[in-house]
Amino acid sequence: MTKRKITLTNTFHHTTCTVIVPAGIANQRDAWEHLQELAHRGGPADRRRLTRVRQALCPWNDCRCGVLRPA
Repeated sequence: MTKRKITLTNTFHHTTCTVIVPAGIANQRDAWEHLQELAHRGGPADRRRLTRVRQALCPWNDCRCGVLRPA
């Protein structure tokens, strides 16, 4: 399976995080949904990956920014 890199952005905090996803994923929203689905259906490694991406995009636990805020 071919992979590609997509950079997720949060314009509220001015943060970014680059993730590797399947080549069929075209944009940030699809990549974010893919990561959430993997975390929901996958194992502990997938849940940890989503946690790392969330923390990179939004460093505060009680923030209501929505984590993914593309430009």
